[in-house]
Amino acid sequence: MQSSPDPQDILGAQGLLAQRRPGFEVRATQLAMSEMIQRHLGQTVTLLIEAGTGTGKTFAYLVPALQRAAKVMIATGTRHLQDQLFHGDLPYLMQMTGHRPSALLKGRANYLCHHRLAQEVEFYRKEVRETFADLDKIRRWASHTEDGDINTMTEVAEDAEIWPRVTSTTDNCLGAECPHIEQCFINKARQRAMDADVVVINHHLFFADAAVRDEGFAELLPQVDLLIFDEAHQLPDVASRFYGQSISARQILDLVRDGRVALQQEGGAARASGEIILDHLRQDLAAIREAMGTEGRGTFDQVADRIAVGAALLGEHLQALTAILAEVAASGAELERLSERCQSLAGDWQSLLQKGDGGGEVHWFEASKTGFILGRTPLHVDADIRALRQSFAGTWVLTSATLAIDGHFDYFIAQMGLQDLPLQQQVFASPFDYGRQSLLYVPRGLPQPNDAHYYAALWPEIRRLLDLSQGRAFLLFTSHRALREAEKALQDLPFPLFVQGRQPRHRLVQDFKEHGHGVLLGTGSFWEGVDVQGEALSLVVIDRIPFTSPADPLHEARIQAEKAAARPAFFTLQLPEAIMALKQGVGRLIRSSQDRGVMVIADPRLVQQPYAQQILQALPAMPRTRERERVGEFFRRMQEEGDDAPVGS
Repeated sequence: MQSSPDPQDILGAQGLLAQRRPGFEVRATQLAMSEMIQRHLGQTVTLLIEAGTGTGKTFAYLVPALQRAAKVMIATGTRHLQDQLFHGDLPYLMQMTGHRPSALLKGRANYLCHHRLAQEVEFYRKEVRETFADLDKIRRWASHTEDGDINTMTEVAEDAEIWPRVTSTTDNCLGAECPHIEQCFINKARQRAMDADVVVINHHLFFADAAVRDEGFAELLPQVDLLIFDEAHQLPDVASRFYGQSISARQILDLVRDGRVALQQEGGAARASGEIILDHLRQDLAAIREAMGTEGRGTFDQVADRIAVGAALLGEHLQALTAILAEVAASGAELERLSERCQSLAGDWQSLLQKGDGGGEVHWFEASKTGFILGRTPLHVDADIRALRQSFAGTWVLTSATLAIDGHFDYFIAQMGLQDLPLQQQVFASPFDYGRQSLLYVPRGLPQPNDAHYYAALWPEIRRLLDLSQGRAFLLFTSHRALREAEKALQDLPFPLFVQGRQPRHRLVQDFKEHGHGVLLGTGSFWEGVDVQGEALSLVVIDRIPFTSPADPLHEARIQAEKAAARPAFFTLQLPEAIMALKQGVGRLIRSSQDRGVMVIADPRLVQQPYAQQILQALPAMPRTRERERVGEFFRRMQEEGDDAPVGS
């Protein structure tokens, strides 16, 4: 393979992108980031790179990555970004740097399972005796899809209940014993990844495979020479899920359902006794959920006594089902795998019921409307990630728009356990002119966020701001409760509301863009990874500084651990977390050099508390005001400048 041009020849003023891509802007920070990565290729070093909004970090890391003949793996924060990268930016750049074998690899839940589909069809034929529209659509799609990626099946909603029934998990996969092994979409995707030079995955898959590798089973992901983590600020939270342990009511219900299907093939005592136990398990789950009480999340100690009877019965019934399945396991691969799965769940359930003594982890529960989860999560994953890093030779690139706090990576380095390892650190500032393009407004007269009347006072302020901006706004909330209250309080606006959860995320954002004067209400995932450029967005409102709720058991345990170590938890944990989250939210506003808009942080603590200056220093250098009149002037000036200065985020 011929060597590709260096970053200057692609990203520079005379480069291929400047010649071929209409509207391409040469960005000094993008080129500098690309050259930094290129200099360190082939070295066992970790690069920590904060690339401010507008740097163009995707092209910045792809250009040197595609120059290597060695194996490259890129891990994104979300499946959406994974698809965008693989189907958009990657093939586009390959046209200039030379095509190389590439592969897209996702977790099991993203691929149709032929065996599970056949089971589901048989279940409906025998048990339900009626057609199921979504199932029929999937059957037709299965006959012609090439990769089995369920995200490409647009006729069935991405959150439809049918998908978990026709995709596999590590628990229910039959492996080499599966009658459909030759057609297995997961195996085909894995083989493509093994053969490819460039593999695009996501963070969840990386850590899931790391856990499997540590247990000595299989290595789903190939070894690589260059590993790039995009949206790397998410890594500590993602890692904590995979280095912990949890069981959901959904997992046990899936076992019940699969057990009922599998035992249909058996006769006599095994089927009869098995079906009785399966009924008991359903009843146990309902009893446990009822005993937990209202929805929410907390420490296991809060519900341990209330659920003790139901939890003990469920454990006994799992053991009983394990014994029944063990007797018939030799009848076939399906029952054999189901027996192993039940035994594993029974053991994990007993483990999760043990209160333990803390030991660097938090024992928690989460109750939703219809189900629950019990889990244990380590307080810190730095040692695990450090060991993982040391097991991979070669270059790691960890990049995001939000990794540093006031120019320093200390907090992120500690979270990742990278102290004393070979590191190179660099902050590439955003090329946007925030002094000209934006305004930061903190309203006067609002009570403290913990005041019972805070949101009642906030809604009229938001209405006045929306009148000035003519809609075209993101309202970002720190809780789902606040979002629902906003939906009620603002339902009679003269602008259409686009509310998180009412539509699939991509459809919601697209409809918002197309309308032009909409108001989008979001929380959680809408604080990051949403890119709206142009006139559709000129106002972003954040309801409060995003301090993690003290009711979150993992967060509270980490605070107590900091205090036990005689460290000031507010400054070592709570404030850094809030700053990182706030930077993501603020990053929704300005998404191109032509965008302009107003950033509103409604929380009065931003101007009243001593720590406010540390927060403000971490944000882009926007002009600040507390006067709504200046907001009005900003929008009037934008209106006067017209099409030459489009509004956007």
